[in-house]
Amino acid sequence: MNSLQKREQSTVTFHPLEYVRDQYADALQLLAAHGYDACITDTGGGCLAIEVGPIANSQLLITDPEGPLCDMRKDQTGWAIGFYGEDNGLILYVITDKKTAKSLLELLAAAIRTAQLAVD
Repeated sequence: MNSLQKREQSTVTFHPLEYVRDQYADALQLLAAHGYDACITDTGGGCLAIEVGPIANSQLLITDPEGPLCDMRKDQTGWAIGFYGEDNGLILYVITDKKTAKSLLELLAAAIRTAQLAVD
């Protein structure tokens, strides 16, 4: 059984935002501690992401590399960060298979440097 099959088998189809917020509290708190305005958001169809306020003229969505945020953190396969422009077009997409809040912060810092270089 591959990781996607395991995830589909163990994932409950819907949790209230408060539950998902609790699942990712460590990541949200670390982002806030470093000055990022981040929250759990529904991107449509019940798909969840961590939305981060504008950075480098982009809106950021943080998800799982295999799709939206997992309702159950234990099903997470890593982090994916998408930078979206004013027209909602994807500008930059980076992923890691590391699952910690610290690895998210490191990936975000590296992605911001890359995005700023692309803008300059």
